Amino acid sequence: MKKLLTGVGAAAAGLFLCAQLASADTLPVYDISEWQSQKTEQQFKNVKSEVSGLIIRQQYGSNYIDKYAAYNTTMADKVGIPYGQYAYARFVSADDARQEAKDFYNRSDKNAKFYVLDFEENTVKYGTTQAAVQAWLDEMKSLTNKHVVFYSYRNFADFYVGQSLINKFDGYWLAAYQGAWPNPRNYDMWQNKDNQSSVAFATSLDSSLVDTNRKSVSWWFGSEAKTQNKKLNSDSRKQGFNVGQTVILKQSATKWYQPRVNIASYAKGQTYTIKDTQDLVLSKSNQAVLLYKGNVPMGWALAQDVQLTSSSTANQTSKTYTVKFGDSWWAIANRYGISMYTLASLNGNSIYSTIYPGQILKVSGSATTSSKVYYTVRKGDTVSKIASEYSVSVSQIKNLSGLKNVNYIWAGQSLRVK
Repeated sequence: MKKLLTGVGAAAAGLFLCAQLASADTLPVYDISEWQSQKTEQQFKNVKSEVSGLIIRQQYGSNYIDKYAAYNTTMADKVGIPYGQYAYARFVSADDARQEAKDFYNRSDKNAKFYVLDFEENTVKYGTTQAAVQAWLDEMKSLTNKHVVFYSYRNFADFYVGQSLINKFDGYWLAAYQGAWPNPRNYDMWQNKDNQSSVAFATSLDSSLVDTNRKSVSWWFGSEAKTQNKKLNSDSRKQGFNVGQTVILKQSATKWYQPRVNIASYAKGQTYTIKDTQDLVLSKSNQAVLLYKGNVPMGWALAQDVQLTSSSTANQTSKTYTVKFGDSWWAIANRYGISMYTLASLNGNSIYSTIYPGQILKVSGSATTSSKVYYTVRKGDTVSKIASEYSVSVSQIKNLSGLKNVNYIWAGQSLRVK
């Protein structure tokens, strides 16, 4: 059963269609697949004011079509959300890559603005990886005049593909879950979050930002896309709120940030809990905060429109939870309204670390400052992926672990990450 918005959230959701977004809004890009479950037409209408556009998965290799690929593109077309589509690569050779490209194009919705090769796992067994990626690109270029984009993690892409081949694509979409724009800035879109809260979709999902210094939002999604055109800055605009804080919505507040509609008078002066934050530049704010009333999402408010309650300082002190039988990182994190990656980081672990009944975990406060934190490599791991999970740099893991080459790690290896 779908989770419905009530109270302030319901009133706001009903007005999504008439919302008018300011040109300075910094809007994310969501990528969606069957993992987010099937959303209703109304939810697609609602999410239209949250995003610049969507990127929809079509297939996982040639042998698996995303369960909701056709439905998601149909809904996006129906409500007027621009989108691109992506194919997760599973090809084992250059010939196989060409076939995957053909299947992807033939299955895709021709209203898609661009096409993406999602290459984050090297499955090539015959010939070179570069030859296979080149074959996929050549085939797609022969089938369409639309933009063809490459997606991956930097270290993985640099090792298996190389920047010269990546540059042959029309665009580069980089995955790097961290707090600041990754350097060097040689990519056109940055997947910066894997737990972006969507009020409209009532879930958390992967989210990206367009680097408008390199390519405009309209390059990706056409003239109908919502605009994202201002860089973050460090001026006197309001910011600095954290997940878990209790705040009051000011009487002077006029509009929600998302959905961009008027705030009802009865919603003002009430206390809310912050469940997520995002950086932006709008009016007098450098931040937006996602407000919840109990377990109900109410909407995103600008930082200038909220203030801490007197109890917020107490809320910042560290809280703990005793693990029970059957618990998981996800279940505990969901209970406290944080991501499982944040929860693991607070306790000096990753989401792959084992937890056990009776173990005491921190569920709020600052990330652990224990002197040393180690991680045991699992099959399919990369140093870049591990670094993202712990919010540290690749070079830090390399130096602390004494790695000569970050591209050569193996399952069972112990790496020091902090």
